[in-house]
Amino acid sequence: GQILSIQSHTSPIREDKERQSPNIIDDIKNIQYILDYVKKYDIWYATCKEINDYFRIYSAVDLQVQGDAIQLEIDEKLLKNVLDREIWIKIYDLDPEFKWYLRRGDEKFLLSQKDDFHITNLPVIKGKFEIIKE
Repeated sequence: GQILSIQSHTSPIREDKERQSPNIIDDIKNIQYILDYVKKYDIWYATCKEINDYFRIYSAVDLQVQGDAIQLEIDEKLLKNVLDREIWIKIYDLDPEFKWYLRRGDEKFLLSQKDDFHITNLPVIKGKFEIIKE
């Protein structure tokens, strides 16, 4: 996907009492127009910190498919100060007649069907997650 960045000041007035632009108050109609236009797309709304954390997690995780399992290897040095450590896993070619899960030990993570794939949110934990059906 592509990044769409909307940057705007939260206040219309600077400390020296001069008007600053762009700002959310004066530009709300333009911002609403942009958001209405892009809402037909699968959009991730995120703060700069969330984008930074996402990139650091993406860089730190090595995901390998091993038969009917997914192995996660983690470079912990890259995750310093990242609190929400989760990744999305998308898997194609699973029979929609079954419920599918990723299992690690006693934990199971439901793979929700969406269009022609299944998806779930996983904690960023080193180890093997088995793909199982019920």
